[in-house]
Amino acid sequence: MSETKRKYFTCDFKAKVVLDAILGLKTVNVVVNIFGVHPIQVTLWEKELTDQVSRVVITAFSQFNSYSVTVRAELVEVCRSCFDKLSTNGGCNCPKLKTL
Repeated sequence: MSETKRKYFTCDFKAKVVLDAILGLKTVNVVVNIFGVHPIQVTLWEKELTDQVSRVVITAFSQFNSYSVTVRAELVEVCRSCFDKLSTNGGCNCPKLKTL
């Protein structure tokens, strides 16, 4: 019986895979075929990314009042844009982002 070696993926590779899937440029099935990963792995990486993005957004908004008006407007616009992309592909669970 041959032993299967565990695959290790770099952060850059994970980012490429997830961005293709999240941005809607390609379906998960197409991404899986291109990159040779399992669909469940892509879904787990998407969840990991959206959780991390949520934490970053919450941290940024916790200091929101200390930012200049210009920076606030840019932050809100970036978050809206990201939320639109995420919500069309399964959503983002960030409560702060949903209230924008």
